[in-house]
Amino acid sequence: MRLISFIANNRRSVGFLSVSRESVFPLEGYVDVLSFLSAGEESWAQAANLAKTASREKLIPLSEVTLLSPLPRPGKILCIGVNYRDHAAETRLPKVPEVFTKFSSSTVRDGTRVVIPTATKQPDYEAELGVVIGQTCRRVAAEDWEQYVFGIRS
Repeated sequence: MRLISFIANNRRSVGFLSVSRESVFPLEGYVDVLSFLSAGEESWAQAANLAKTASREKLIPLSEVTLLSPLPRPGKILCIGVNYRDHAAETRLPKVPEVFTKFSSSTVRDGTRVVIPTATKQPDYEAELGVVIGQTCRRVAAEDWEQYVFGIRS
């Protein structure tokens, strides 16, 4: 199951996408994905259990929803450039990670055409990994990283 943002019946909602059941389990009581993330681990586990055991009546067929950006308007988008040796071999291997940001408006829904600004000479199309941090953190010890990561998608 994947956490998603979607529109059904002209209403924005949050839910779990079940690819195997070709349906969406709506998460009632959450205005957006960020409010779900803020609810904490216990709420996440309860919601996941409800979704797994949901009857067909509680599900919305995937054909009746419009998928949105999974995390519309995230607070921050931090990017690391040239972070794989194979990619670095195409250009150069930096001594320290190249960190850059993206505007929160740069996220788009599934199937949306990405508009590349005319000033861009060579866009980089690769995105190997996405990580959603589920709670506020700072200077996290390497062995504690899993306590703060909500999801990883490659």
